Amino acid sequence: PSVPSGLSLTNVTVSDVNLSWNVSSDVSGVAGYYLYRDGVLIATIISGTSYTDAGLTPETTYSYTLNAYNILGNTSVQSAPLLITTLTPPDVTSPITSITSPAQGSSIPGPVIITAYASDNIGVTQVEIYVDSVLATTLIGEPYIYSQVLNPGIHSVFSKAYDLLGNIGISESVSFTVLDTTAPNTSITAPTQGASVGSPVTITATATDNVGVTQVEIYVDSILRTILTSAPYNYS
Repeated sequence: PSVPSGLSLTNVTVSDVNLSWNVSSDVSGVAGYYLYRDGVLIATIISGTSYTDAGLTPETTYSYTLNAYNILGNTSVQSAPLLITTLTPPDVTSPITSITSPAQGSSIPGPVIITAYASDNIGVTQVEIYVDSVLATTLIGEPYIYSQVLNPGIHSVFSKAYDLLGNIGISESVSFTVLDTTAPNTSITAPTQGASVGSPVTITATATDNVGVTQVEIYVDSILRTILTSAPYNYS
């Protein structure tokens, strides 16, 4: 038979190669084709002029040749080799990210400095910091550091990292407590400074605090006279 011509690639994936070629001719009739990969026979094609070679290794170059045979078993010379390289698998690896500060279960004064770590096999494009499940900031490039003033109490933080192909990695959530370091404000509103008053004396105080006043103590002549647990803070 004549040497098969036009051996060509019609499609290639990470693991499959689709081949096609032109029909050979022979006086007694072409019976089929032998297909070789890297010199090893991989298929005998008795119908048509195409073949799909499946189950290949990604990012690997293969050499394909082809010859025809007739009904008498005679074979043609092999075709010129066709070199094909399978594709690189798409990146499906998510970035790795974690909150490195504050530590889990820690108690810290404000403002809170949050530090995140992120890495990826092809590159991190951005890191998002979430405080109490709300997006607080988006950081482009290292270091991934963010500072925020938070009310005293228990809070949580986690991070999201993105790579060039849109894969997302999410850190574990870290819980921490912001300490209250702000003292309450209190003052005596009655009697006024330097006033002359009769007995009994009614003493009135005011008190405010960023997280709430729990009690007010009234001292007369440096001696504790009463403890008031709710407004109005009056003592007579």
